[in-house]
Amino acid sequence: MENLLSVFNAIVLALTLYVNYTTRKLINKERFESTFFKMFENFQNLLAQITDLVNTKNAISVDPFGTACEKRSLSKHPKVDQCFNTLFQILKYINKSGIKDKTMYIDIIRPLLINEIFSLYETYVRDSNSNEHKSLFEKYFKNSQNPN
Repeated sequence: MENLLSVFNAIVLALTLYVNYTTRKLINKERFESTFFKMFENFQNLLAQITDLVNTKNAISVDPFGTACEKRSLSKHPKVDQCFNTLFQILKYINKSGIKDKTMYIDIIRPLLINEIFSLYETYVRDSNSNEHKSLFEKYFKNSQNPN
């Protein structure tokens, strides 16, 4: 009878540990996603502000963002700097997370990086002194020369 009770206790303990492990894993993923989507929302808002800024400066232009990027008039604007720093923080967060499918989260960001923004970001990274910034850009974006 004691052996049966010991086996039963071992099974209950194993099941408890398994439930604890899966619950902790789920909570960590939810925490990661909550933070990721808050950062992503901030990034989207900054992109919208940049687009509004360009549209007011170049109201006549057919492609105001492209024109501003070509002239590099936007590249030194503080909002662009803030936007790219936010993108860098998102990439850093994804890279350091324990999430296995990092590509899924990068694929959420990619559609926002239209050609003009991607080119400007590439220039921004190249001019940056941060090796970490450059390595994250190459890891997640460089292989897809055109993200769209």
